[in-house]
Amino acid sequence: MADLLCSSIEAFTPAFFHLDIDYRAARQPGSLRTLQADLVRVADCCRVSGVPFGVIIWGYEEDTAETFVRSARTLLAAVQQAVIRGDVGWPDRLIVQSWSATAVLGPRLIPPTLPPDGTASLWGLLRTVKGAL
Repeated sequence: MADLLCSSIEAFTPAFFHLDIDYRAARQPGSLRTLQADLVRVADCCRVSGVPFGVIIWGYEEDTAETFVRSARTLLAAVQQAVIRGDVGWPDRLIVQSWSATAVLGPRLIPPTLPPDGTASLWGLLRTVKGAL
């Protein structure tokens, strides 16, 4: 997959490239190494082509706003740990995805935006991601 993405990036030079990691799939046996290798390859292709590279942080557990935010923080921590270990470089951008694929809590309104200091709000999640930078 990484070779196909790199060919496209090199051929078309997009304004940016944001990678949406399927964290659930990455936890399957054997897939984490492939994901890390692909992540490094695509990030390198982006940097060589002058394309800003980003990783999308999203909540993959959608039962409640709390589980959504907690799982998004888990994904952020996994990215941070991979950088600390030296497995991958720090992405140029971290993007927070704020909608639900399954819309358990309503039509793609997860988590709620406010309060700004809320532990289960979008604003609170954005503050956590900003603090990671």
